[in-house]
Amino acid sequence: MALPARALEMYDLALAALRPVQHLSYRGLTLINLGRAYLALGRFADARTYLQQGMTAKQAAGDAAGVSWAYHDLGRALLALGERVEGIRALERARADMHRRGDPVREGSALYYLGAAYQAAGDSASLLRAVAYYDTAAAVRLTVRQRAGTDEDRVIFAEQDRNLAAQWALAWLALARPARPGFAERASLVATERGRARALLDLLRTTAAEARGVPGTSAAEQGPGADPVREANELLEPLRKRADGRLIPTRWPSL
Repeated sequence: MALPARALEMYDLALAALRPVQHLSYRGLTLINLGRAYLALGRFADARTYLQQGMTAKQAAGDAAGVSWAYHDLGRALLALGERVEGIRALERARADMHRRGDPVREGSALYYLGAAYQAAGDSASLLRAVAYYDTAAAVRLTVRQRAGTDEDRVIFAEQDRNLAAQWALAWLALARPARPGFAERASLVATERGRARALLDLLRTTAAEARGVPGTSAAEQGPGADPVREANELLEPLRKRADGRLIPTRWPSL
């Protein structure tokens, strides 16, 4: 509930109530949650300490899922501490484990933080990796949203990805190339549409099954050779038309 200081007090009480041997898995979970609370408070060194302790407890308890969760948040803490190589390695370990276990929600989160790590580097090669991670994260998250139930549920889930849509678009804009005017700008529109605005377009479909059939909504369907400029034109065209067929300017949601 965005109250990390209060959460920290509760987790401290929980940790004191757990016996180390009889409740090893719960103790590991509590230590990981303490690390997450310290992450939210910006106390990254403390976060790293508790996450490492929680990971050790989860490993001893044989809880592979708990270990991958610890790697995910440990990667975030390490990146915040400036330990980029180790942070990326931890997030990659978490992503691979979550993919094997079929946990797309957390896999999408790991992909997002990997994208952010490469985006922060700022050079062209890193930015290209960043947009690739963001693209894959959006595709993974979309598979979850399509199973979220009602239209309202899908929109609520999509709203959780606002940062992903924004950073994905900004990474494309940072890749602007003078030799290809408009390329990055159009690609950023694709990122915006396939990210946050995708949920609004989903509401125009009568069923989730129809939404799954819309071309261009999943990076996995397109493969590595997809053309963002072509896709932008295809995605923009239906949005420019009134019901009577006349063209109107497209207005995009702000980032």
